[in-house]
Amino acid sequence: MKKVIIAGFIVILTFILIFYNENKIVIKDDNGNEILNQELKNRDINEENGISSQKKDEEEKYNPALELLYTGKMDGIEFGIGTNSTEIIEKWGEPDYKDNYMGGLLLSYDKTYFLTDGIIIDDSISYGTVGGIYYTGEATIYGIHIGMLLREVEEILGKPNHTYISDNSELYFDNNLIVKYKAGAHTVIFEIENGSETVQSISLWKEEK
Repeated sequence: MKKVIIAGFIVILTFILIFYNENKIVIKDDNGNEILNQELKNRDINEENGISSQKKDEEEKYNPALELLYTGKMDGIEFGIGTNSTEIIEKWGEPDYKDNYMGGLLLSYDKTYFLTDGIIIDDSISYGTVGGIYYTGEATIYGIHIGMLLREVEEILGKPNHTYISDNSELYFDNNLIVKYKAGAHTVIFEIENGSETVQSISLWKEEK
């Protein structure tokens, strides 16, 4: 009886061979014909429907509250990322202050600061284009204003993409919490004061690749 069971078991094993690798399971018969490859099957279905996991992730991460951020702009500020600095000066006049800062040219207008890729060398000024906007005014930006609590920010915008503690930054105070939200090619950063947990500054940047 045992011999019959063993013989039957061997026949079944020779009929179906299962090959494993780190990505998939391939089941073949004794002639080498593939019976099932679940990974490829699922991939083919997604490709036929024009759906990829990356596209799904992008759709899931879209935040309507940050719609303006996707364009590289802030509420109440007509200029955005990529604006030529000369255009700002033509419309807003000469800045209150301008100087080299953080490897570029800083243009200061009251509580709005444009950080550009320009530079001052001796008496010569290259204005360049805007790479970042730093704001400490009273306007509401993406539904958030200076002095708002961190928990209120998260209630409006959801959980941030990334947070870290500021240390030796040229722009943010040490030990403050830096809260980042991404929207396509751009990022908004809310600087949260250590202790009061309130927004101290709002800054817009081109997202690094």
